[in-house]
Amino acid sequence: MNQRILYPYQKNFLADWNRFRIVLKARQIGLSTAIALEGVSSVLKHKRYAALYVSASERQSMNLLSYAYDFLRPLKPKFLEETKTSFTLANGSSIYSLPNNPNTVRGFAADHVYLDEFAHFQDDKLMLQAIVPSISRGGRLTVVSTPLGKRGEFHRLWTQDPKFSKHLCDFTACPDLKIEELRSTLDEISFRQEYCCEFIDETLAYFPYELILSAVDDTLPGSSIQGDGMVSLGVDFGKIQDSTVMIGCARSEDSVSRVVHLAEFKKASFAEQLAYLEQLKDRLNPSKILVDATGYGIPLEEQARDKLGSIVEGVTLTSGVKESLITHLRIAFEGRQIKIPRHQALIHQLHGLRRSATASGVVRYEHEEGLHDDYVWALALAYHGCSQQGAIESCGVTGDPPPDLYAPERPYASPIRIFGTGTPFRDRWWPLG
Repeated sequence: MNQRILYPYQKNFLADWNRFRIVLKARQIGLSTAIALEGVSSVLKHKRYAALYVSASERQSMNLLSYAYDFLRPLKPKFLEETKTSFTLANGSSIYSLPNNPNTVRGFAADHVYLDEFAHFQDDKLMLQAIVPSISRGGRLTVVSTPLGKRGEFHRLWTQDPKFSKHLCDFTACPDLKIEELRSTLDEISFRQEYCCEFIDETLAYFPYELILSAVDDTLPGSSIQGDGMVSLGVDFGKIQDSTVMIGCARSEDSVSRVVHLAEFKKASFAEQLAYLEQLKDRLNPSKILVDATGYGIPLEEQARDKLGSIVEGVTLTSGVKESLITHLRIAFEGRQIKIPRHQALIHQLHGLRRSATASGVVRYEHEEGLHDDYVWALALAYHGCSQQGAIESCGVTGDPPPDLYAPERPYASPIRIFGTGTPFRDRWWPLG
């Protein structure tokens, strides 16, 4: 959007001088621009003023700082100091923009603290505990986010804390959004959450957002693979109405598996998908390529094996096999043995998976209405392939969920990173926020 234009919802927000403010917003409507403008205005107006922005990821924190610079550059102010995460003006006032880390902000003295995309923070409760002392002498707190389920501190502040003045900004508030184009690229659940500002119910989710966010690693993807070289690809071939998804997992020396590649294909021919898979095999050198060989996938798996060799293994996703794959995947999340990127489709599909049992005790895994599950099964196959679990065995038909196996956070070495694609297909990465 044009940063020189302020729409009514932005003006209303900037005119609100309440000490505590909270904004429930749609994506891409310019609230980050508004808080950057407010911070710049404050440091220009006041001496020795400190504005602190804390974002869900390093990328988002760098973007906020760049927005502040965009407002400042035409004014040609004098800088006393500039770093990767902050700057200080000649009047002694500063803006700091940091990624989410309670230890980093603890003890930080600020006149105004902004928590950007707070619903997507890991350790959101610890962050609030770290921030409150920073504003204990009259400082202000502004909390801004798109929703992420009926859970976490953002949902609690919005629904239960009366001291916050509230601003609701869904997609209808911003005339710049080409909403029909956006709707065509998102499933119904994602659209309701990302643009209609709905808090989606958590009660039926087999992978709650808290569990998913605990596995998010903002360093993924990167530029190289490090570790012991155990790489596996999971492929879920899609029918006409579904996507084909390919996910690569690599297991490192610390026994943590990291997603190093994601690719999604819509309306691409099987020949194109197979050519891409062959390039991916040459680049990542996987020990296994596990392919969904159920129904529509049977002939495709056979063609892939003929083309790529015995490295391709077909997996028939019966109820028992699904139970085994998903149980192992959830245990990996609970045991901090898997790391995933902040990828919108992957996160929403994991959260949208529903587990139920029939009267006879047969377990079923289905996606929430309006969602797909291509990413889920591709991830489950990829993780199984690199986790040294051997052959996939069907689980029993009990309707009881696996036990919670939360383990201490594992220290790990340098993260595994992704190679550049170098292919005619562009991988689809949708950062949250």
